[in-house]
Amino acid sequence: AIIISMSDQIRLANRQDEKEIRELTESLYQASGQTFSLEEQDNDLRNIEGKYIGPGGIFLVYELDGKLSGYLAAACDNENETIEIKRNGFAPACVSPSPAEIYGRMLAVVRNHAYQMDIKSVLIDDNNAKVFQKEFQ
Repeated sequence: AIIISMSDQIRLANRQDEKEIRELTESLYQASGQTFSLEEQDNDLRNIEGKYIGPGGIFLVYELDGKLSGYLAAACDNENETIEIKRNGFAPACVSPSPAEIYGRMLAVVRNHAYQMDIKSVLIDDNNAKVFQKEFQ
């Protein structure tokens, strides 16, 4: 029997990840016939720290065997009332765990971040937006 051992982790993104994040996004766009444009709709990926992390948001990356294989970006509104999932993407290599499982794990990190930052809700725009309200005791 062949045993394949894969290690994976979710961590906070940093400036060194930006190139790989853009490359992954571009390859996902190409696969679905979309055009990647750093000058236009994708300019938020030019400076993830300034766009997401600095203003109270969070940018997570998923690593599979040391390779960046997915990400999730959430931005905070000006009043720090709501954090919204703005984009996510996963490489085709993400099979087990599946993108849905990884997304769920990342979402748990975002919800914890929102709780720690005293942000009242997490907005997920996936055609039928689900809002997780913070539980107040």
